[in-house]
Amino acid sequence: TYSQLMGGASSQDITPAVRALAKSMMTRVSSHKLFEELESSHLIYYATQVVAGTNHFMVWEEPNGEFICTVVWERLPSKDGTRALELTNDGRSDLLANACAKCGAAFGTNKEICEAGKN
Repeated sequence: TYSQLMGGASSQDITPAVRALAKSMMTRVSSHKLFEELESSHLIYYATQVVAGTNHFMVWEEPNGEFICTVVWERLPSKDGTRALELTNDGRSDLLANACAKCGAAFGTNKEICEAGKN
């Protein structure tokens, strides 16, 4: 975990557990077509931001060299403990810097980590 800007997103190391969590979330929220594209893509950036729940910011590199920013909002738990997920943004770009900016990594340490394509 890297330093966090108060109220901002906090970058996370890409571990096997983070990869599994990201793929699980995308399986639950994305259209079949988007998930098929992400199934062969490589997760290169992951960050979280606590809001009224948690935003999960993810940048994926596709085999064709394009980048996809996906943002999944995980709502606060309901009375029965379930946590609903909602895909709030997905954007594609030929440039890593643009995908990083779409995923909220537009400045500071998060920008450096995202644009390096590893963390």
